[in-house]
Amino acid sequence: MDSTDKKKLETKLKNQIYKNPNEVNNYLRLAVFLDKTNRPEDVYALLEKARTLDPLNYEIYNFLGSNAKKKGDFQASIHFYEQAISLKSNYYVAIYNLANLYKQINNFSESIRLYKKVISINNQHFKSF
Repeated sequence: MDSTDKKKLETKLKNQIYKNPNEVNNYLRLAVFLDKTNRPEDVYALLEKARTLDPLNYEIYNFLGSNAKKKGDFQASIHFYEQAISLKSNYYVAIYNLANLYKQINNFSESIRLYKKVISINNQHFKSF
């Protein structure tokens, strides 16, 4: 996709938000697109808006955790992943992301504990490795 196509898609996604500003998925679609273009501050703003519209959406918190991790804010990342897990205790994607983060910051005991939890929730996830 060239830069002209990317700009057209971004405009289209922004227009969807303009037409229906209370639709959470419109913000998430644009956030996913912008995440691929390395615009973490714009992604964060969209995710925060989505969170105000749907504060119990655990996937938004997981995405916020990933966004914070990309920006190097590991404390915020931990907080957001933990929020996602508190909203859905068996959400193995956020648990796995948190385990990876703990591994990255050399907290291996917590990382191992969380990997074990992921395996207990969804053994299928690790069969692909």
